[in-house]
Amino acid sequence: KRVFMDYIEWNSDFEIGIKFIDNQHKMLVHIINRLYTTLFLKPKFLRENILEILQELRDYTQYHFEAEEAFMESHDYPKLSQHKRAHQDFIKKIEEFYAKLPQEDLKAFGLELLSFLKKWLLSHILTLDKHIKTYLTGLPIETPLDLYKVYGFFSKEELLEKFTELINHRREVISFMIFDIDDFYFINLRYGFDVGDLILEDFAKHLSNKLKEPNLWLGKFEGDRFAILLTDNESFLRTFQTIEKVFKVVENYRFELLEEERFEFIKFKISLGVVLYPKHGTDPKDLLIKAEIALKKAKEEGKNRWIMFTEQDYLEIKKTDEVKSILDEVLEKELVFPFIQPIFSTKHKKVVGGEVLLRIYSEKENRVISAGEFVKVALNLGYLDRLEEIMFKKLKNHPELPKFKGYMLFINRAITSFEKFERLIYEIEDWITLTQKVGCKMVLEVTEVSLINFVDLVPLIKEKTRQNNIFLAVDDFGAGYASFSYLLKFKPDFIKLDGDFVKECLQTEDNLKVLRGIVRLAKDLKVKTIAEFVENQEIMDMLVKSKVDLLQGYHLGKPMPVEDFVKIYLTK
Repeated sequence: KRVFMDYIEWNSDFEIGIKFIDNQHKMLVHIINRLYTTLFLKPKFLRENILEILQELRDYTQYHFEAEEAFMESHDYPKLSQHKRAHQDFIKKIEEFYAKLPQEDLKAFGLELLSFLKKWLLSHILTLDKHIKTYLTGLPIETPLDLYKVYGFFSKEELLEKFTELINHRREVISFMIFDIDDFYFINLRYGFDVGDLILEDFAKHLSNKLKEPNLWLGKFEGDRFAILLTDNESFLRTFQTIEKVFKVVENYRFELLEEERFEFIKFKISLGVVLYPKHGTDPKDLLIKAEIALKKAKEEGKNRWIMFTEQDYLEIKKTDEVKSILDEVLEKELVFPFIQPIFSTKHKKVVGGEVLLRIYSEKENRVISAGEFVKVALNLGYLDRLEEIMFKKLKNHPELPKFKGYMLFINRAITSFEKFERLIYEIEDWITLTQKVGCKMVLEVTEVSLINFVDLVPLIKEKTRQNNIFLAVDDFGAGYASFSYLLKFKPDFIKLDGDFVKECLQTEDNLKVLRGIVRLAKDLKVKTIAEFVENQEIMDMLVKSKVDLLQGYHLGKPMPVEDFVKIYLTK
């Protein structure tokens, strides 16, 4: 036999100190719990049960409101008229529910009724009714405004105030933890936000019951985010024990409901970030930010884990914020420019073209910034597509571009999503127009990772490029030594050997043998090879001896503005 927990457990926070009124309020809590159980655990006769509950609410309002108003009148309570208006509004609302009870979609109707009753409990009984006791005794009463306060949770502001108080009056180590539920949006997506809110309230009650300890305070922040504040000593033993206990408490939690005549058990995991006072700082607001950083790190490392804050994480976040600020300025003013790094023929030692590289200019720092400093942040922020779009616009409108007639222009693109693939197809249309207008040769570089992760899409790109005289290159070839099957399947026009792999060929004979085997295979398939990261004469000599077709690297030429490239390499 299943034993169901009450949605709302009666406790002293609900009491106003007048016995017969408290007993009648208990009846309302009982009705709310019955509705909750009906909605989630016993919905077989849902309409009949809701109808019965509505009738019980009708009866409740009659005997409770009459008795409460008579009591207030006998004691000359000054807010009697305000109470009567509130009571009439409640009765009217119940009648509206009664009148619109539907035949279908009863779950949504029941949730709406449950939400109304909960708000009445919190806003009327825990606020307005408590004034009766204040009037009779003259003692001020601090009343909770929501269920989280009933369960003993502080708001964010209150927990920070408590943190400040502890710092001012104690000398112990203080631990501050923030955690949230991994992928809680999936629960909202499947069951709806109303059910999601009920689950959070039920989970908070579970935490409150299981984490009742001296010098430990719980906080409920926005959304599905919770916090814990506790005192410790220099060994941090209590902190580690509490973290372990929190994860165990979460592991043992489940929310049970009946969906489509079968019971479902909602379970979840959490990610947690922790900071220590005074080790990581002395200002509670600053420590809150650092705890958020640690939580973010826990999410990035795979979720369902905890991370303690480190200064390195803080520096990385600050650096990311600085890069974002620069990128925002760059995009607003379109301070994006194409640079070109020359590519040389191994045989003739002449430039055959170049790779188009993304560069931005920061007015604040008064310098040109290479992609390595910002591309990861730009990708995470969703800025990269826009940066590439501006760069290509400036390339195709550059006055020096006609001088690239007969030369190759390599442009690197990574396929990271289907949306990116669609954008690339449209971009290739612009490349086709450009090759027809200028007479240059466009080469699309697709990363090896793109080949592996989007294997079904690459043939479509290959077909599109083949039909329009645009060449295809596989970038980072050899990075994982998993490229040979894709080389045979797609037969690109070029393969660009991974730079780290090229450098390793100087270290061991085995790597060099693999390199020469790739070059021989490519020649047999009539695929040209390009080596990147040619950083010194030793690497260059090794690549020439290995009969690599084309070379690219700082030893031969650095990336430069289009006009400089034309002046150095294309001016006869």
